Amino acid sequence: RELKKHFGKDFHIHLYTSSQVLSDSKVRKLEDAGLDELRVHIVDRAHWNTVAYISREFSHELSVGLEMPVLPDKGEELYEMIEFLSLKGEIDFVNLNELEFSETNASSLLERGYVLRKDSMVAAQNSYETGIQVLRRVYENGLPVSLHLCPAAYKDTIQTSLRYYRRGLNVAKTYELVTDEGLMTYAIVSPVSKELEGCSLIRDLEDVYFSENAVHISALKLIPMRCLSRVRIVEETPTYERIRVSEEEVSC
Repeated sequence: RELKKHFGKDFHIHLYTSSQVLSDSKVRKLEDAGLDELRVHIVDRAHWNTVAYISREFSHELSVGLEMPVLPDKGEELYEMIEFLSLKGEIDFVNLNELEFSETNASSLLERGYVLRKDSMVAAQNSYETGIQVLRRVYENGLPVSLHLCPAAYKDTIQTSLRYYRRGLNVAKTYELVTDEGLMTYAIVSPVSKELEGCSLIRDLEDVYFSENAVHISALKLIPMRCLSRVRIVEETPTYERIRVSEEEVSC
């Protein structure tokens, strides 16, 4: 409600949730609060009827769809689920994601026999191909649902960059520039002396940026290079624990 109040009624809000916690009363509260879209991850075949009911019951109030990882050996079950929910329910969309390995799920995926694709550091082998097969069957059989398949590479590059960019705009310090990739870039300067003639600007920049040696890269052109012994341009992630992605030495 507060988000709608602040950004306006056209501000789109979606929620990703598990089928385990779905109920009529919970979804009704979310809809009353202003939720526009519900993305459901179905974790058990026993939940199919519940999701079908929710999609029918709230078809006029909010958009209900599926958000599922593609398990390489579960293509048939995945298709059956989409077929059931598109015919028995009123789901608006299905988003399929190429299965990804992460620190939290790697052991579990390996135990289930899944392995990394040879050309990827995160994508599971045969997940994307299984997704393509499911997509083709949905199209060939004319199921009344919009289906999307998201490769791991897209999520890694585009979606992560967008998340970083939005976060970067909120956490950027005065001396940091947010790049198009969502990284925080700034210059680290090592002065020869702040007392040399014409070098007092470095001391002034400390008051502007509240930092002894970090300055905005646009400020470098204002500082005489003879005042500096070393300049480095760095890029960091906008996360709580800053990860330095790159560091480049600039000639003084």
